[in-house]
Amino acid sequence: MVRTRDAFVLRSAWDLQHDRPCTLLLPGGRADIARFAEAVDAIAEAHAGLDHRHIPAVIAHNTQGDKPFAAFGCAAVMDGQELQERLGAGPLIPYEAADAFIASLRSALERYHRGDDPARCLGRVSLANVLFDADGWWYLVGFGRNFPVEDEHGRPDGAVTFFHAPEVGVDGTPSPVGDFIALRLMMRTLLGFVDLVPPLRRVLRGEVEPADLELVQALMWFEHEVMAQVPQRRPPMGEIVAQSDHVRALLGVTPAPERYAEHVAALLNARKEKPGASTLVVSSDGATVVLPNGESVRLSGASRRIILALTAAHARGADVVLSMWELVEAGWPGERIRAESAANRAYVTVNRMRAAGLGGWIERIDAGYRLAPSLRVKVA
Repeated sequence: MVRTRDAFVLRSAWDLQHDRPCTLLLPGGRADIARFAEAVDAIAEAHAGLDHRHIPAVIAHNTQGDKPFAAFGCAAVMDGQELQERLGAGPLIPYEAADAFIASLRSALERYHRGDDPARCLGRVSLANVLFDADGWWYLVGFGRNFPVEDEHGRPDGAVTFFHAPEVGVDGTPSPVGDFIALRLMMRTLLGFVDLVPPLRRVLRGEVEPADLELVQALMWFEHEVMAQVPQRRPPMGEIVAQSDHVRALLGVTPAPERYAEHVAALLNARKEKPGASTLVVSSDGATVVLPNGESVRLSGASRRIILALTAAHARGADVVLSMWELVEAGWPGERIRAESAANRAYVTVNRMRAAGLGGWIERIDAGYRLAPSLRVKVA
């Protein structure tokens, strides 16, 4: 399963007609079937004729029983949200690899755009829009209907982190440059996972040298003319692409998409290489967790209560998964929290637990979490 939400399900499958793997888009548990059927038709229509390395073809869309579905011609094993959760556990991404990733998404968006037609824009961009296969190659989805960032009612999903131009946030008109702004905002959140080239690192840290002045001017152009500009006065995409190429030349960087794919594939392989029969020792109050390598992790508050809930679930059965809402109840018992805020709290807290050292041992399965089945878990 790639992703399960109330509005939709994305899962790996096998296309018997073409004898190859594919990724199925199916209605989620709370999906409005009529609305979902319209979305599937719109997605198939939008993908028709989009010939791009990072845009998957819709190889089938139909109804099975009473459930509409679409099949993407890619073998996705995870989406960008899951990738971001795993980035902290690996080495920094080479800059030329990260640059290739962002440039390829921009190129895919440009292929979809048609003039300034707002119907040919995503409006909101998220890592959930990106699917990855086992070889680390990536595919952008959301064309026709931006399902990765919408809830079952077609509204922005509060459980998903997405980015947009200011006007989109107040029901303004999407545009190609607005999509670029959204992509650039998303890019900034990934900087901490990237091995920046020295000139860019210096400039971002405010340690500018005389040789960096032209780079500073080029970067400030984006801030003044694009990011902080009103929609009517922004430059066209052609000028923005040219300026992006100018910055790349100043940095002396050549995009390396193969290196990004290799980086992602290595993270996927690391996920599979967990040792068997390892022991996790959890204190009776959940405040201390001793990892299989002997290191100790200190937890407090909601993290402490969540690790105890995961431990209890593991004791019931190694494959028992706690849903997001079960984690919320465990972490914040008795609190009345809005659904989207609750999901975000649980998501952020679990990510912090993973970053603290539990990343290899807390698994995300469909819409929930569990301790790795290979673990022996002791309470002491």
